[in-house]
Amino acid sequence: MAPSTLMVETAMNMYAVTMVVMAGVGTGIGLCRAGLWRAWMTRELAALERGRPLDI
Repeated sequence: MAPSTLMVETAMNMYAVTMVVMAGVGTGIGLCRAGLWRAWMTRELAALERGRPLDI
């Protein structure tokens, strides 16, 4: 028995919503990590200019 059109459409909608949510979360995490990485690099470069070793 073939799945009903309603079931297929519901599954496709749920899949689309899930993908949009995952993309949004991934983008949010990416932006957050990029911000943290830039802040860390700025701090390390400032320390390097003052002659302090990097605390990696």
